[in-house]
Parts: sequence; structure tokens; C-alpha cells
Amino acid sequence: METTSLAVINWLDLDPSRFSKNIDLGVGYLLSSIKNGGRFGSTQSTVLSLKALVRYTQIYQGISGSGSFVLYLNGEKIKSVDFSDEESGALSKLDFSEDFYKYYQRKYDGNTCG
Repeated sequence: METTSLAVINWLDLDPSRFSKNIDLGVGYLLSSIKNGGRFGSTQSTVLSLKALVRYTQIYQGISGSGSFVLYLNGEKIKSVDFSDEESGALSKLDFSEDFYKYYQRKYDGNTCG
């Protein structure tokens, strides 16, 4: 999962049109690997997979319709981002890094990890 995610991110950053077949295969693999509960395996696999998929949606903003992207961590709803055809820019709000930070800061505040 990690290798595929990193490859997709790099192909998207280098030249999406040149690597479009590889990108499509990689994104397809990532999407088909989602486990029950929205996980991709380990925490590292999940974070890298989400980074690749978010980067993909930033470049290919061809999502039509309406809906919500919902981020869950350990069964806890962290953030929801609604999108619709009428509202442009919703996909630009798919940066969950601050939400990850706040979650882990709250969870481990005062405790040492490791």
C-alpha cells in the first residue's frame, strides 16, 4: 500500500498525462484495498493512501453530484466535508493534516508515545 501510494503521488507530481495509465491502475488498487471501516491496513498505509487519493482528487476534480467526504479515526468522526455541483472549491478543503494533528494531540496530550 505504501509503495503504491508513494508512486501515485510522484506520478501525479511529475506528469499526470504521461503516467495516466499507471495513476489509474494505482488509484484503482488503492480503492479496491479499502478494508471494513475505511482503513487501508496499518496507520502508515492509511495515511499514505489518503494522501495519494486526496492528491488525485486535487488534480482530477471531475467529481460530479453531491455528497460528503468523512474522515474517521479509530471509529471517531473527525471531519466531514460536503460537496456539490453548485459549490466549487469543496475539494480544496480536503486537507485533513490539521485535523490529524489535533486528534493525536488530544489523544496523546501529556503522554509519551513510543
